[in-house]
Amino acid sequence: MATVLQRPSTQFSNPGRIESNMMNELLLVVSVLGSHVSEEDTSTGVVSERFVPVADCLNWLQDLQRALRSDKDDLRPIANQLGTWKVVEEKLIPIALVKRDDPDTVLTLAKLFVILTKPMTKAAKQAALLNIDVKSKKNSDDTISDQVSLKDNALLQSKYLMEYKRLFLKEGLLEVFVDLMQAPLAKKEQRRDERDNSTIELVLHLFRNILCAEPVVKSSVSLVNEDIRVHHQLIAVFQKELVFDIMVFLGEGIAHKKNERWNLLIMEILNHLIRNQDPATTARSEGMVVGGSSKRGNDENKKGSVALGGGSGSGSSLSAALKREKAKFASTAGQGARHSRFGGTLKLKDASKVLMASSASNKAQGARRKNKQTAAFTADATGEKFGFLGNSLTPVAVESYKALNAFSRAFVEKCYGPVMKSLKDEFRRDSNRLEANDKIIFFKIIWFFSVWQRTQLEECNAAAADGVGQLMFTLDLFSFNLVTGACDKYIAEKMPTYLAQTVAVYKEMVKLLSVMNNSADESHQIMSLGLQNQLFFVNEPRDKVFKLISAWKSGTQSKQYLCDLVELIHETIKLQDLSSRKWRKEVDSFTGKRKELTVTDQYKASCAEFDVDRYVGKTVSGGALKMYTHLLREYAANNVQTNHH
Repeated sequence: MATVLQRPSTQFSNPGRIESNMMNELLLVVSVLGSHVSEEDTSTGVVSERFVPVADCLNWLQDLQRALRSDKDDLRPIANQLGTWKVVEEKLIPIALVKRDDPDTVLTLAKLFVILTKPMTKAAKQAALLNIDVKSKKNSDDTISDQVSLKDNALLQSKYLMEYKRLFLKEGLLEVFVDLMQAPLAKKEQRRDERDNSTIELVLHLFRNILCAEPVVKSSVSLVNEDIRVHHQLIAVFQKELVFDIMVFLGEGIAHKKNERWNLLIMEILNHLIRNQDPATTARSEGMVVGGSSKRGNDENKKGSVALGGGSGSGSSLSAALKREKAKFASTAGQGARHSRFGGTLKLKDASKVLMASSASNKAQGARRKNKQTAAFTADATGEKFGFLGNSLTPVAVESYKALNAFSRAFVEKCYGPVMKSLKDEFRRDSNRLEANDKIIFFKIIWFFSVWQRTQLEECNAAAADGVGQLMFTLDLFSFNLVTGACDKYIAEKMPTYLAQTVAVYKEMVKLLSVMNNSADESHQIMSLGLQNQLFFVNEPRDKVFKLISAWKSGTQSKQYLCDLVELIHETIKLQDLSSRKWRKEVDSFTGKRKELTVTDQYKASCAEFDVDRYVGKTVSGGALKMYTHLLREYAANNVQTNHH
């Protein structure tokens, strides 16, 4: 043991080992927590089983908590051992259901669950993804043995985290911890003490931990599908057990000084909640049926416009067309020989040629890409921007989408503004509470609810005046500065994944700016004019379209990113053109009155006099033409329905 501890090549030491004294203590604590008792109903003869906790159960739970707090953060041998013994399933959850009216016991259980469901550390995730070369002569046998142990330990952590997520689907379990929050939340903010605030924060951490659990190594399609299924089920349970109601209630009061401590935690919960969820499909879920789609989705499919679940919300957008092309190719590729997915050829119905479609055969022939420039795009999964995966409309998925849609509606109507305003304040003062990925998470939330809101308008055929609502809180100059500044940063630092996410948000914000511009509400029009002035008309405009075009290089980004960039270009030009036409007639009456114009009239004059043709000309370059060529050749057709901007 001493030899391993002193070995410098290993980051951890003896993963999974527990000292004998600690092991004996754990065995004692777990064995005396309680037991299952079988009882027979004398009238029916049915034998049922119930859990009977020990009299001083709380003290033993606190002993278990102390043991877990001494666990090694990266390795978690104690937590893994409890998982092996199925302590959560057979002891802790039954105690929570039996003792649900005992707040002290439930509070201690919440602490235990938060520790057990805590996300894996960065080092543990790296260990799980470690590629071990057992044939390498560079590493000694001891080093390889340590690496194998580390990897096994990390995979075991991931396995138990997913198992705990499944266990929390049990009916009534989450409701126990929602009830724990009711007493503190029933008090006014000024009357809450530190214990009340800590209880609320503890339960919110539990919700966050459960939501964020996912397989570290997604080694098979079945594993990914199982993760999606469990996540869908959890979303439905969150609605049934009133977790969403609690989140909306907290979001409404987040502006209060005692509540603002939870704003970043709520942001994390939202981030994990919408993981793998498509906002357009969510918004269309009211008419959704199992194995089919909404009425609008069926109509659009007949027209060849869009299938339900288009990644960007707009049925005729390039993103939606890209998804249809992928689905078409996938359905064709699935037809063929029994083992066609492992190797062979793809037969085309209306052509005599065949397309070699086996990456394995390419490797066998030694065909390797020498550099990024030899391919137009990087690997591109559907909805790659924000982890969206294709979803079939199973009963679980339908229930999940409807639950998420109901929550999205309540969140946008009641607390989107307060929550996003509170988060913007954190970014504005560069709070030391912020972490490296918080800006991207913030963008992801804006993207999701922006697409959701636009799709809702399309479904309801609502007027433009109703189109923005509380989303206006993220359509201010600070939000645009945050996005455009992020574009500069991610281009300079060569971070294509983050840049793709930022451009997707940028596109949605420009689309909503167009909604404001076309609104019947004059105040919305004035706000849109002010933002357009800062983006396009001032001496140093904040618009990043030209920079994004010049920064694009073949082989560095996905098709989805290029779809978003092209849509951003077209939405920007369309906004400028419509605005210029809209105010031109009114500005013509300003002749001779330029010195008397108000600020709003000056904005109108700048908009009307803006040279849209010159702007369009500046977007046209050799690089832009190459970019469009790379994208449009991926489509079966480039008709008005596909590219109508």
